[in-house]
Amino acid sequence: ENHCCCTRHLLTSQSNFSGQKTAIQKVVKEVDHKFELYSKFYCEWNWIEHYWGAAKRVACLNCDYSFKSLEKILLSFLDSASPVAGSRTMIKRFYKKTWRYIEAYSKFLDAKDADAEIKKFTSRISKSHRSIGTHE
Repeated sequence: ENHCCCTRHLLTSQSNFSGQKTAIQKVVKEVDHKFELYSKFYCEWNWIEHYWGAAKRVACLNCDYSFKSLEKILLSFLDSASPVAGSRTMIKRFYKKTWRYIEAYSKFLDAKDADAEIKKFTSRISKSHRSIGTHE
């Protein structure tokens, strides 16, 4: 592929343009926050998408589908997906799951195999230590 074919490729190959930060990156860094860019094509790589999906699931189950009621209780949906007062276990779970997807894809697994790899960590098999023995 010829990277000199258009202005965009030509400019991105220049060191003074590739090192340039966007205006929003500068503002975020000035107040000492982290700035991360996520791929818009792979939503499983973005833990915020998982969080938002959980909030939408709660919204669908508890909403009467009028804009007024949705607007009124929207924040409660976001809080119920990961409570403010409680521990951040759900958000941590989404974050860990995201990194597992990234690791799976970095091993060059396709989507089906990556899902199978992730299910090893997310599936719960209950193994009780209390069971009836076969011997008497």
